Amino acid sequence: MDYQDWLILKVLYEKKNITKAAQSLYISQPSLTRRIQQMEKEFRVTIIQRGTRGVDFTPQGEFLAKCAGEEMDRLRHIRERVLNMGQEVMGTLRLGVSNYISKHKLPRSLKLFREKYPKVEYKVFTGWSRDVFDLVYNQDVHVGIVRGDYRWPDAKRVLFEEQVWVASREPIVLEEPPSAAANRIPDGSSDAGRH
Repeated sequence: MDYQDWLILKVLYEKKNITKAAQSLYISQPSLTRRIQQMEKEFRVTIIQRGTRGVDFTPQGEFLAKCAGEEMDRLRHIRERVLNMGQEVMGTLRLGVSNYISKHKLPRSLKLFREKYPKVEYKVFTGWSRDVFDLVYNQDVHVGIVRGDYRWPDAKRVLFEEQVWVASREPIVLEEPPSAAANRIPDGSSDAGRH
């Protein structure tokens, strides 16, 4: 089985529908069916059974589908390792980046990176910082760039610090918690607990 076969199994397992899986993979439905039949022949088992509501996976098929993600990662790792064994840096860098960073900081950095490493492709996954942290934790990306401080046992580095400005008609005392400042009466005393 090759990368495409594992991808077919993974997507079909997620969609549970041959037509939707074929559309998602940009291949024809008959081509997808033939590939499944070839896999069944190779393993000498039935992988899927067609039902009225789509496809059901046999226990053997379910096992193969669950192995698909691991095998795809393994093949991707091998491919990247082989490409990087030469003198030139090449391959695909997978980045997970928070929405703010992708919009305001990343374009310039990617331009400079492209100039230095023209043979490196990159894929950028964006989302909330928590989602990006999960991508790094699950090893779906090589590098994650997030806003905020997350507990991380391996290498991490502060790229920049931001200034935050507050504008208010009323005086703000930063040492007070926000709820106390909101309940302040204009003469300077607090109405907290006066209800």
